Amino acid sequence: MEFAYDNNIRWRFTDADKLPRTFWILFFWVLLLPINLIPIKIYGKIEAVVGYFKMLVLCGLIILMLIIADGNARRGQNRIGFSGAWNSTNGPFLNEFQLGARTISGPAGQFLLTLNVLSAALFSYVGMEIVAVAVGEAKYLDQAKSPESIKVGTRKIYIRVIVLYLASIIAMSFPVWSTNPNLKRDPRLHDGFEKSESATSPFLIAIIEAGIPILPHILNAFFVFSGFASAVNSLYVSSRILYSLAKRDMGIPSAAVGTGWIVALVSIVGIWQEPSEVFRKFSTNAVVSAQIVNCCICLSYIRYYRHLRQLENQVAPDKLRASNNLYAYKSHFQPVRAIFGFIGCAFVILTNGLPAMLKKPVDAGGIVASYISVFLFASLALFYALKEARSYKAGKIKDFEIQYRLPGSERRGDLPLDSSLGIKENIKAFGSWILVYL
Repeated sequence: MEFAYDNNIRWRFTDADKLPRTFWILFFWVLLLPINLIPIKIYGKIEAVVGYFKMLVLCGLIILMLIIADGNARRGQNRIGFSGAWNSTNGPFLNEFQLGARTISGPAGQFLLTLNVLSAALFSYVGMEIVAVAVGEAKYLDQAKSPESIKVGTRKIYIRVIVLYLASIIAMSFPVWSTNPNLKRDPRLHDGFEKSESATSPFLIAIIEAGIPILPHILNAFFVFSGFASAVNSLYVSSRILYSLAKRDMGIPSAAVGTGWIVALVSIVGIWQEPSEVFRKFSTNAVVSAQIVNCCICLSYIRYYRHLRQLENQVAPDKLRASNNLYAYKSHFQPVRAIFGFIGCAFVILTNGLPAMLKKPVDAGGIVASYISVFLFASLALFYALKEARSYKAGKIKDFEIQYRLPGSERRGDLPLDSSLGIKENIKAFGSWILVYL
């Protein structure tokens, strides 16, 4: 990748004299297996440390983006400031969408740009449901403490990710405007070579344009580390899902881990094709597949909510009703949120292939990547419906149990401020509440 500064100083990094791409793909592929065979307690602690490290790096990058925007580390340059990133010229919702050699402008261009950004954002949020997968290996899943742990774990992930993502997007928009040419991978702009995914990172562009040495290499290493950590998580999730389809038990599902590990060899496709193009197709497919899963989750919750209400009206006393504050999985504005989620995910599934269809010539590979998961899912569902025709119907839920929360002294994630206590005790309670979500 290469950048040219305004004063004609060029920053260039090539891998021509480095180890071949095949080596790195196979190296990380081999490393995936032993990590996922580590005992779950140790694996969980490692993941916690890695998560904290990534959060610290992201917080540091957010601060650095603000410093670059306010001061600009390069000598002889005017201050970038914070206003230019949000005007009609350099801000969000541009009027043109580039599809290869074709440019679509006006409302249609804005709509396609929004779809493109939405797809990229949803790819970043793939895996948010990992708490539900990890719960299957909880030691005390059947005990009363489980609902509290699930609730707190879910809130932790969503609070951290949403806050850090929003803060990083806002911070990086100040030094790197949406019209920055280095954000594009167009080979015509870069000596005939298409730029890699990491080379178009706004963080990396801001650091390089600010003239900060060494840090771009460190940031590239962090991108590799973060991508590998995501691969480890993906193998963990896929293996547990495969295993849970067979039975529920404790321990490491070695056969399922091995199956997912072998599938990871598909990454070797990047040897023969441009890695950035392969990544875009896989990310498109991952987004559609994730939204299919989310649609199923939303539909499952809507059905769960309906049966819960029916059960409440039949047998549940007032203190165990889901509308009561003691209910363990209390969620506001339901089932409207689940319905909204289902409609939104279905919209993404249907429209994800539009950019590939509008290209000239039509991007057949992009269309296949966008919709092959839909046909596979529909085929599997139809096959199961035909095979299990007698039992394939929405029946009544049996053995439906309503959970309720623990006594106030044992709850986690609540802010138990008491006016009868002193200031010192309430400050201590507030600090403990903050630590729960950190």
